Amino acid sequence: MTLLGNLEDADTKTAMNIFMIKIAPIMAYGMTAIAPFLTFENLKEIDKVKSTFLKRVLGLPRNAPSTLAHELLGEKTLVQQLKLNGCSFDCSALNRYTEFREDRGITFVTKRYTEGPAFKTFKWKRGLQKNRSLLCRVTWHGFHQHVCMKENCFDVGDCVCKLCGEIDIEMYHILDCCNLRNLSLREKVQVLCTENPVNFL
Repeated sequence: MTLLGNLEDADTKTAMNIFMIKIAPIMAYGMTAIAPFLTFENLKEIDKVKSTFLKRVLGLPRNAPSTLAHELLGEKTLVQQLKLNGCSFDCSALNRYTEFREDRGITFVTKRYTEGPAFKTFKWKRGLQKNRSLLCRVTWHGFHQHVCMKENCFDVGDCVCKLCGEIDIEMYHILDCCNLRNLSLREKVQVLCTENPVNFL
């Protein structure tokens, strides 16, 4: 992945073609032989390969939710992909994995990520889109920790905007705050991240 350069510059379709050509064959090599012996933990480790790739494409850090990355790009997990390609994983490991993915799916829904800006526009999926990382990060956490009066608040609930005083603000309040009106999304984030306005990403 490191040798592939800056994946954020590629359009997302090309990026996924690169994954299928350069990364997927490495992961699939010999997989049909070892698949029946893999544990639940092994399956999670396998998924990290594709998750890491997707996050590089999106400009998201490693600690961003992998489910969010997959949903933004409409991609299956690597284990799901390998299973569709004929790999027969251990039944108990696969059952635990399926429950794990379902749990992550529920978390994705309850977090209401689909209300974020990256799910409402698709221009960022084209090549050379400078705002891709910004849109994806706003969709991830809305920079709520910089808006809320509570210090380092990442969980929305009974929150008050320190810029406009509005109460019970949502995760994406940055998009509607009256004191950030008429600013571009990048300018809004720069205003919030005053400690390091240049390298706020």
